[in-house]
Amino acid sequence: MPGARLGGVRAGIAGRSRVADNDLVEAHEINVTPFIDVMLVLLIIFMVAAPFATVDLGVELPASAVEPQTASRQAGVRHREAGSLRRGRRRYDPA
Repeated sequence: MPGARLGGVRAGIAGRSRVADNDLVEAHEINVTPFIDVMLVLLIIFMVAAPFATVDLGVELPASAVEPQTASRQAGVRHREAGSLRRGRRRYDPA
């Protein structure tokens, strides 16, 4: 409805509103409907393409002659109440 009153400002045609009889004020609003449409289409495309990305391919790797290494001991750090640190048998004092 061109010319309908909306809270003291009359709404005009094509997103313009009339403050006075001769003054036209541009309505600066972004139309997000096309953006939402594109996001929904991309969502559908990714949902359809996702099962194809999980295809299992058979890969034959060469056998290794090296035995796996095991950790002989764990590296740990101890904190003493006096403020010193120990790693293994080595002591680190705060500077």
